[in-house]
Amino acid sequence: SVGPAESHFSTANRLVYLDPNHIGKFYVGASQDFRVQIDDFQEQNLVIKKVADNFNIGAEIKVHEGTVLNLEAQKSNLDWGHSFGVKGGITSEKLKGEISYKKSDSKYETFVPSSTTLEATVGYQGDTSSKGPKWRMDIYGAQTSNRYQHSEKTNTYNVGIKFTIHGW
Repeated sequence: SVGPAESHFSTANRLVYLDPNHIGKFYVGASQDFRVQIDDFQEQNLVIKKVADNFNIGAEIKVHEGTVLNLEAQKSNLDWGHSFGVKGGITSEKLKGEISYKKSDSKYETFVPSSTTLEATVGYQGDTSSKGPKWRMDIYGAQTSNRYQHSEKTNTYNVGIKFTIHGW
């Protein structure tokens, strides 16, 4: 037998839009995510199912010359449960630091665990004023606690380094 084919797409509505690309601005937004799947391969019936309603609010605040404080919170109603997350960080010309917290409550813990994730990232960017390639290095770490129904909570730890070079 062949399992259902799936495709994802989403729509977004900006409820209040004060351009988040301009420092000192706040923004509020909402989006809806949908999944398209075939529920009957004989008839090739396509079904569109809402997967998530997302609501987020954030801001970029200039705290010093060349230094920006970023704050954001997101709440999602998912087809399998609810999720809430907050993140904040500070970015300067060369340094970046960010920490985030996400909590997900599953209605179907037999198949999808409830979880809590705490993640931190520290980054350094090479001289952006010089000619030639630009580079950036981010070191990140995360702890995720998952809980399935009738099971003990398990912790997963991730640590990594991401190195990026822009050639122009």
